[in-house]
Amino acid sequence: MPTEKQVYSRLIDLYEKNVFELSSDAILHFFQRVYVVNGNKKYVSMIATGMYLRYVKDFEGLVEKLEKKDFNLSESLKKKKRIGLRQKVRKGYYKNNSANHFFNRLLICLFYIKKFNLHKGSYQDSYEKAIKLLKNINFKKIYVNDEAIVKDSSYLFNSVVFLKLLGIDKDVEGQCIVRLQDIYLDEDFKIKKIVNDYEFQSLIYSLTHIIIAESRFYERMVRSHGWIIKYLMNNLEEIKKRVTFDILSEVAFCLRVTGQKNNYSPQYKALKKDLISMIKFNKLNKNIEYLKKKEHTNSILVLLFGEYTNFVKPANLAKNKLFNNQ
Repeated sequence: MPTEKQVYSRLIDLYEKNVFELSSDAILHFFQRVYVVNGNKKYVSMIATGMYLRYVKDFEGLVEKLEKKDFNLSESLKKKKRIGLRQKVRKGYYKNNSANHFFNRLLICLFYIKKFNLHKGSYQDSYEKAIKLLKNINFKKIYVNDEAIVKDSSYLFNSVVFLKLLGIDKDVEGQCIVRLQDIYLDEDFKIKKIVNDYEFQSLIYSLTHIIIAESRFYERMVRSHGWIIKYLMNNLEEIKKRVTFDILSEVAFCLRVTGQKNNYSPQYKALKKDLISMIKFNKLNKNIEYLKKKEHTNSILVLLFGEYTNFVKPANLAKNKLFNNQ
C-alpha cells in the first residue's frame, strides 16, 4: 500500500501528465486545490484559464439577467454533466425553481471572482452592481424550505455560505442549517428518519459542504461547526456503508480542516487507510476516462494527504493578461 506522501505525489503527477485531456472545469478544480497545498506558481496559468472559461466568461451576462430579473439559465450557461440520481433529482427541482439554479450559478461566480481578486479592475462595476442587486432579493423565500434543502443539498449550502461571505445575507445560512437539523437529526446526533441512499448521500454532502464552503474553499481552517463532526463520527459506520468514495474522502478531509483529527484519531487514521486502499492507481494510469471521472475525489485526496499546516493564499489574478484585455 502506498504511503500518504506517495499518494499525494502520484495523483498530482498523473493529472499533470494528462492535463490536455481535462476539461477547463477539471483543470481549475484540481490545480487550484494543488496550489493551495504547495503554492507552486506553475499552476497559476492553469487556474487563470479555468477561471476565465468556467466563471468569468459568462459573468457579465448573468449580471444583465439579474438586472432584468430573468432567472432562467440558457443552455450555454448550464453545467452539462452528471446523470446520477442525485443530479437527476436536482435537475428536476430546477425545472420548477429556476431562481435556485440561477442564484447558485451567480453566487459561485461572484465568490470566485472575489477569491482571485478579480472584483476590482475590469469586473468591478459588474461585481458591485450584482452585490447591490442581490441585497434586495428575499433569499429566505428561495432557500429556506425543506424541498430546496433536500433536493439541492450541497449546492444550496455552498450558496448560503457564499451569501454570508460576500456580505449579502448573513442570516439565511443559519436558517437553512436549522431546517436541515429539524429534517434529519435527533438530539443524540443520530439520523431520525429512514431515507434512501441518494438522500442519505445528499445529507452527508450537505454537511461536508457547510464546512468546506466555510473554509472559503480552502483558504482557512474552520473552528466552527463541531456539531457536524460529532454527527459524522456518531454515524461513521453507517456512512462508510452507504456513501461513495468521493463523499468518504470529504468526511476525512473535514476532520483535518476543522482540527478535529486528533480528537478522533483512531477514526481518522482508519478512514485514511480505507481511502488509500480504494485508490485504483492501475486504472488511473491506463484509463483516461476513469482518471477524468475521479478528478473530484482525487483533488480531495490531495488536500487530505498534502503536507501543510495552513493553506497558501489564493493566486492573485488581478494583473493576469487574460483578465486585462476585456
